[in-house]
Amino acid sequence: MADSSKLKGKRIVVAKLDGVSALNVTRALSKVGCEVIAAASDEAALDDLVRREKPDVVLVGVELEDFSSLDTIAGVAKENSAGLVIITGSSLVISEEEALARGAVGLVEKPYTAESLVASLENAVRMANEQIK
Repeated sequence: MADSSKLKGKRIVVAKLDGVSALNVTRALSKVGCEVIAAASDEAALDDLVRREKPDVVLVGVELEDFSSLDTIAGVAKENSAGLVIITGSSLVISEEEALARGAVGLVEKPYTAESLVASLENAVRMANEQIK
C-alpha cells in the first residue's frame, strides 16, 4: 500500500477524533507517506490551523453533539482548497448524501480498514484538485 499511494507527501489535518481513533488514523496515513497534522477539537483552533497549514485534506470526526459545526468546518476546508472527509461511528449520525450536501467529498464509517481510509482520502485529494482547476 505504501508504495502506490497517491497520498505520499500530502498534508492531512486530523480533527475531532478520540485518542484511539486519532492514533489509528495517524498510523495508517503515516504508512502511506502522509504528513499528519493533529488538531484541537475546538472549532476556532481548527479554523486557524487549516488556514495556517494549508492541508490537502481535513479529516474530521462527526458525532451527534458536534454536528452543527460541520458547515463551518466545510467552509474553511473549501476556502483553503482542502478536501473534507468525515469519519463517523454510524450512518445514523450523518448519511453519505448529507455529508456530500454539506461540502464533504467523502464519508468513512467506523469500523474502517486502513485501505478504505486511504482510498477515501485519495478520492478527496483528487476531488479537491478538480475543484481548483
